[in-house]
This record gives sequence, C-alpha cells and structure tokens, in this order.
Amino acid sequence: MGRFSRWTLRHPVSLLGASIVTVSSVLIIFMFAAELAGFEVNPYLGLLAFLALPVLLVAGLLLIPLGTWLDTRRAARPFPVLDINLPSHRTRLVVFLALTAMNLVLIAAAAHRGVEYMDSPVFCGQACHSVMAPQYTAWQESPHARVACVSCHIGPGATGFVRAKVNGISQLVGVVTGRYDRPIPSPVRNLRPARETCERCHWPQLMHSDRLKVKTSYVDDEATTEQKTVMMLKVGGGSAEAGSGIHWHMNVANKVTYVAADQTRQTIPWVSFTDKSGKTTEYLASGASRPADTQIKASGRDMDCIDCHNRPAHDFVPSHAAVDAALASGRLPRDLPFMRKVVLEAVSAKYEAADAADAGIRQSVTKYYEDSQPEIARARPEEITRAAAVAVAIYRRNVYPAMRIDWGTYPSMIGHTDTSGCFRCHDGEHVSAAGVAITNECEACHTLLAVEEPDPEILKQLSP
Repeated sequence: MGRFSRWTLRHPVSLLGASIVTVSSVLIIFMFAAELAGFEVNPYLGLLAFLALPVLLVAGLLLIPLGTWLDTRRAARPFPVLDINLPSHRTRLVVFLALTAMNLVLIAAAAHRGVEYMDSPVFCGQACHSVMAPQYTAWQESPHARVACVSCHIGPGATGFVRAKVNGISQLVGVVTGRYDRPIPSPVRNLRPARETCERCHWPQLMHSDRLKVKTSYVDDEATTEQKTVMMLKVGGGSAEAGSGIHWHMNVANKVTYVAADQTRQTIPWVSFTDKSGKTTEYLASGASRPADTQIKASGRDMDCIDCHNRPAHDFVPSHAAVDAALASGRLPRDLPFMRKVVLEAVSAKYEAADAADAGIRQSVTKYYEDSQPEIARARPEEITRAAAVAVAIYRRNVYPAMRIDWGTYPSMIGHTDTSGCFRCHDGEHVSAAGVAITNECEACHTLLAVEEPDPEILKQLSP
C-alpha cells in the first residue's frame, strides 16, 4: 500500500502536466459549451480551442507519468505496485480509469472538431486572413457561397485530406515567414478535376434550353444613360444528342485537348478535337508549331468546366462592371451628374495601400462635385458622401494592394468582352491541316436581339 501511495504528483514535471491538463480541459469544455449555446467562435479562438488546446492536453497527460518516472529515479525507488485487493488501491484505480476515459473522450471530441474546423471556410478564409481575405470575400458573394472550400480543393476521403494538410504545413510556414506568392497564382495547378467537383452537382448530360440574357450597362455621360444588351445564349448541353451550343465543349461524345503557352492559360497555340467516332483533328494558331508528343503528354489538358468558368467561386469583376452593378442596384444614385464617370475614375486610379485608396477615392468623388458641380455639392452633400462610401466599398471588394491584386489580376474567361476568353481558340486563326479554322461565328453561341429600350415590364419578365 505504501509503495502505491508514493505514486503522487509531487514532482514539478507532474504538477506542470496536471495543471496543463486541467486548464486545457476546462477551456476545451468551455469552447464546446459556447458553440452549443450558439455563440460564433472567432477564427483565431478556433485555432486555439480546436487545434492548440488538444495538443496541450496530450502534452500535459504525457508529462504526468514522465514526472513520476523522474521522481522514482531521483529517489532511487521502484515504481509503485498496484494491489487491487486493497480498497484504497481499487478506489485510486477507478479514479484513474474514470479520468483516463474522460480525457480520451475529450481528446476524441476535440480531434473530431479540429478536423471539422480545418475543413471549414472560416479556417480557410480567416485564419490566414491577410493571405486569403480576397478569395474569402469573393467566395462569400459568389453563387457557390454555400459550397465549402474543401468540396472543390480537397474532396472526400482520407487521401485528399492528408495530402492537403501536408501541403498546408508548407503554406503555414510561408504565412508565418511572409514567403508566399502575391497574388496567389491562378489557375490552381493541383485542383481536382471538374468531373469530381463541378459535375457532382452540374450534371453534364442534362440538356439546357436557350437562355435569354439582359445585360445592363451605363454611359459616361451627364445622365449616366442606361443601356441594355439583350441576347439569346445557346447554352446547349453535355449529352451526346446535343450537337451545338456553348456546352458543346462539355459534350460527353467530344474530347477537346489543348496545350497552353503560359501558366495562366491565356495563350493556346494548339488544340485537338476527337469526335464520337474517334476521329481526331488538330488545330494550330497562326505562326505556331505543333508541340512534341512528349510536351502534349506532359502539359496537355482535357478541357473541362474550369477552362471557361475559371472563377466560379472567387470572381473579381472589372472596374466598369463593378460600377455598373452598383448603379443597377441603386447603391449609386444615377441622378447625380456624371455619377458613373466620377466613380469609375476614382476606383480605377492607382493607390499604394488600402488606407490611401480609402482617402483618395473619397476625396476624388467629393472634390469633383465641389469643384465642377458646386450647386449639387451644397444641395446634396449626404448623397455625395454615400456615393463616395460605395465607391470605396467597390474598390475594397476587388482590389487588394497588399496582395498585389488589382483590376484585371484575375480575369474571367466567360465570354470575350473584357478578356480574350472564347477568342483564345475561337479567333479564326486556329487552323487544321485541311485548312478548316475553329469557328468564330457569333451565331454559334448567341444571337443578339434588336431591342434598344424594351418596356420595363417586358424586361422584368425576360430577366433570368
């Protein structure tokens, strides 16, 4: 009995371990209780609660027996002997097993919650705030805002999770040391194929009918005149029966392969098309030479959703499109003279930092009306101030000087209005050996309708 009673926490290492275990356990339980009560956990508190504290808990548990071993070694005593025939030993054994079970449950729960937390958009977007803030902000306003980051960037299964977390170690080191790319390169080289991500929700075989699209834009005149472009998009579908349309590229009967000349896939000198019969036709851009078979095998890419929808969850729109959207939604008042022109010039200027942009944009908007429209400035100062605040918000949503993200850093490949987009291949200059060019006919993808100023009620019915 005496030998067992000497197994105590009198060594400083054991006492330290017991203290760490007690404090870590209480804090973890408190964080779980806060979550169950509906309190939103700050991302940095989440790092502490679900990643750091469980590690401290395990470390504390290891320190307790280490201290006991050091104590017995220092006193030259043998390890305690357990005799379950003695009531006091049985009591201590029950207490020990109960505490062990509680610790195991707590560690398992914390580990499970830690894995969930590392898979959450909050962890991806806010834990490394300075790096991922642009992408996280864009994701929150995207059509995929309810799709978790890991659904596309990691995917299901242990293999993807382990690979991502191992890769995350180097990313964490880069964040801590400040050695990371500014801006984050795009496209992501190791992104999972679209058939494993996009096509889990967007069934490629589903036929899509034509879609009427009404695009609203504005003129840089005094009245900020509204313009509408109305077109019929020939969306098409991915089934073998769908012979035309934009989604012809994703037709399951077709295979389109290409080699890009740059990392951003903006320049495509070689394209290969294999139809459902197995016939392959190659197209070369003007002045380009055919890539070697080894190069095609190494860097050739089978076209999928991401080649056109390259910013499905992290879109950064051009400056004019951002201003037009604010005008269309009513956030910017169109009845202020030259509203579009003034705001567009303010947000398009170069600024060294976000704070400088904030002050510069506000000054640019208010100064214009004070200097050029003094009567308007005196009569409507509050509206001008609100317009300047909206201009700042437009800039902060799309431009991040600290990450070297400016207007146009992340171009969208949908369409061809602001970027090369479709014209990377459909430029009329990619020609086969037989002299046939990849079509650049507008009617292949859409039909512009001769509608200049439709009745507002009609537009309301036609808008998608």
